[in-house]
Amino acid sequence: MRSIEHIFMSRILIINKGVCLNLLETCKQTLKVFICYFVINMLSIVSGNVISAAELSYVPLDYCDGTYLWVGSHDIYLDTDNHMEGSGCISSTGDDLVSFSKTYSPRNTYLTEENGYLKFWFYISDVSRYDNVGQIEITSSGGFDVDEYSWNLNHIYLKDGWNYMSLSFASAGKNGTPDLSAINYFRVYGFYSDSVTVKIDDLIFDDIPEMLLPENKLIVVIMQPAGVEQTLFTRI
Repeated sequence: MRSIEHIFMSRILIINKGVCLNLLETCKQTLKVFICYFVINMLSIVSGNVISAAELSYVPLDYCDGTYLWVGSHDIYLDTDNHMEGSGCISSTGDDLVSFSKTYSPRNTYLTEENGYLKFWFYISDVSRYDNVGQIEITSSGGFDVDEYSWNLNHIYLKDGWNYMSLSFASAGKNGTPDLSAINYFRVYGFYSDSVTVKIDDLIFDDIPEMLLPENKLIVVIMQPAGVEQTLFTRI
């Protein structure tokens, strides 16, 4: 679970036309709970549109704060300097095939194909070295290619650095009969023409929709019913 410290001190990012404002310092000045509620409520009014930050829960798959049981094509290490959530992210550097995979005890997502998303942070140091072969996979078979949902990396816009992945089950390729009440395997892989660093962080399942606002800004609002953790992203 995310710590109380993380709940109260979690980042609130607004990314708008390349400008990133971290409102974390605002929340540090006084009672974190009430300030965070106030900030989110104020930010919910965007270009005259009121956005309701519904209390939606998420199901964590892996916070990527350790390397235990992670398997890769190259050495996997914990990066505690450049990560997006918690105390670190998992990272690997290499060329040709770069992959991460992990087997879990069965995880109930409490979602359906119609309303569910797999979300996580994905980092790539140099997108130009991606060889147009790569995939993201979750399965309920304990391995790849059986009872699987998959997303082709070629169909996802990637930029150098961190990318926020929001992958709907409805848009996924499907092999067999994956069981969303018993997901137990994750893999992401890609082929690269030269050495790159790839990282992943904060793997979760949820049913939070993405909303397209005026000026093509994409907004994702995350709120925990058990506390005050809200992350607001707007990006072009």
